[in-house]
Amino acid sequence: MLCFQIKIGIAAAQQTETGSIGWSVCGGAVPMAIERLRQNGFVENFDFEYIVDYTECDLGSVARAGMEFIKTHKVDVIIGPPCAQALRTMSLLASIYRMPVLGWGFVSDSDLSDVERFPYLTTVLPNSQIILTSSAFPVIHISHKSCYSTRLGFAVSKLLEQFNWNRVAMLYYKSNLNYCAGVMNDVETALNDPSTPFINIVLKAEMYLNDNETTDLVLQAVKKSARVILWCTQTAIEKRDYLLKMSAHDMIDNEYVHVMLSMRNIAFGVQTSLGKNTFSQSGLTPIWESFSESPDGLEDTVKQAATKMLVVSVPCAVIAKLDVNSEVVDKSYLQYMQKNIIGAVKSPPMNCTTVACMSANNTIMGAYARHLFDVVYLYGTALTHTNSTDPAVYDDVDVLVPQFITSFQGMTGEVIISTNLTRMSIFQLYGLNVQYDQVALINFTFINSRMVPNVSLFYKDEAQAVWHFFGYTRPLDTPICGFLGKSCPVPFWEQYRILVGVAVLVIVLMFLIICVGCGCMISSRRAEQARINSEWQIPFAMLLEPEEKRKSHGTSRRSLQSSIATGATTTSDFCENYTIMIYEKDLVLKAKFQYTNLSKADMERFVKMRKLEQGNLNKFIGLSIDSSWYISVTKLCSRGSLQDIISRGNFSMDFFFMFCIIWDVAKGMDYLHKSFLRLHGNLRSATCLVNDSWQVKLAEFV
Repeated sequence: MLCFQIKIGIAAAQQTETGSIGWSVCGGAVPMAIERLRQNGFVENFDFEYIVDYTECDLGSVARAGMEFIKTHKVDVIIGPPCAQALRTMSLLASIYRMPVLGWGFVSDSDLSDVERFPYLTTVLPNSQIILTSSAFPVIHISHKSCYSTRLGFAVSKLLEQFNWNRVAMLYYKSNLNYCAGVMNDVETALNDPSTPFINIVLKAEMYLNDNETTDLVLQAVKKSARVILWCTQTAIEKRDYLLKMSAHDMIDNEYVHVMLSMRNIAFGVQTSLGKNTFSQSGLTPIWESFSESPDGLEDTVKQAATKMLVVSVPCAVIAKLDVNSEVVDKSYLQYMQKNIIGAVKSPPMNCTTVACMSANNTIMGAYARHLFDVVYLYGTALTHTNSTDPAVYDDVDVLVPQFITSFQGMTGEVIISTNLTRMSIFQLYGLNVQYDQVALINFTFINSRMVPNVSLFYKDEAQAVWHFFGYTRPLDTPICGFLGKSCPVPFWEQYRILVGVAVLVIVLMFLIICVGCGCMISSRRAEQARINSEWQIPFAMLLEPEEKRKSHGTSRRSLQSSIATGATTTSDFCENYTIMIYEKDLVLKAKFQYTNLSKADMERFVKMRKLEQGNLNKFIGLSIDSSWYISVTKLCSRGSLQDIISRGNFSMDFFFMFCIIWDVAKGMDYLHKSFLRLHGNLRSATCLVNDSWQVKLAEFV
């Protein structure tokens, strides 16, 4: 049979968000989709050639790859890149050269739905902001913000109204792509819309996977202000981390309900080929199972935390986590895909031989792999439906785009594209039943452009179906006893019985307790504060001017420079606002400190800084705060700063000397980056001081 060659240009990423869009864990979806198409009788007259360019979502690389795809390789279609800004660049090129582009991955910017700018950007789902025009076909793309976030906010609003909640906190994990941040911003906008019931968002904060200190502060604030928590994660690891943190902070009792709005974590499941227990409907492994073949000992903790969790998701192909795997009809093929996708990218016809591909042995496929599968499958069906093997026909976007009006069972559920190239948006609320299996509880259906969803309940008894893990009682957004547990209502008769019986005794005891307690507390706090302050505070009276400085304020600049050159400087003329003083018989540098309001955290930071010891850091001795302004005190480096040395112009530096300077600066910066400070914040020649031994020491990292 004569086959016609289809060239597919792929702008991929293998070092960017590897767990979600990495080519080594997603690329195998392309040949698997083609294989599935052939099994179902599509693309029988076509062969496919793949040209992969690892643009890493870099705009310059994307522009270069796009021109090479179109001009040099003369491809028929372009897949990716899987990042919003990069996809925007590729789509602009496609609009000029009338080239179809298949979008997938992190394409969350709403402007990608502008059909005037991007008329040939195509994926498998509707867009809540589609604009119809007479000159171009509508755009259908995988934008999470436009298909998910905009209407997701209104679905969440309806959920909160359904359960009579009007006070929430919003938490999300920080990432380089700010993905969850964008989703939560859109949800917040919808919740603040005048057409929706009032929702009091008491807290909105970022969480960090490896920053327990910041997360602890955030969760402490949540405990004091909210019980209904809307949260978003980007990876399965973050989701499991969230549940562990909730357990560690005692936030999994019957008062708390955690509503996940995550877009890539597959509700209560995870995409893995380890072969562990799976949910009956989705065929996915529960999140509480460890991510390795052997248990990690935290399964029971995560499982218990998951019982206090609900999930709002979109049953359409837009969501990489797609919390609707109950709609994936062919679960056996989904499991087959999970087990073989890593190998498929290494095997013909992809033949990926990069280090990332060859070293990939993950058991979890990429979060967006199934969306890449479905978008390729959609293209294959549209290509077949053109009923032509003439490139002049199937490469004509005016012929190809209408063929996207189709339906098929994809790896992200049933995909139905209507005549106006839109798709009915349905959001679902998921929970766990008593058998710890994932079940759908509520449908939120959007019809046409209406932003108020229709609500369909999948249960008759809310207490039994939804709240069986909450003592069969719906949690309140504000606890009866308040967030601190100190506002419980006391029965009238009991309250006055106590007052009548022990009023005098209580008054006396309270007075004594208050007096003793306040005295002890004040004494203890003063002693502790004095001890802490002594570690970094320097009395101003102990800072003395050098004798020679008091005697000779009129020393000439030539004599100053001469003294520096000899290495015996005690009154160096620093370019910065430094002053040489004597502290405890040693020469030190004092400088005006830039801040005047010190918090408790600042004081604790000074204690730590006082203990920093490294050869290329200028020793921080302390801070004087009992004068008219705050003064920082550091060790004296007699030769001044690099700026001083360079500005004098009387000293020549060879390459070895300059290398030594750079080496000292690098070692100092490396130490700072690994310390609790994390950064310097003011690195320049004036803050690089030089001691008698010509060793560079970094200063002003306070």
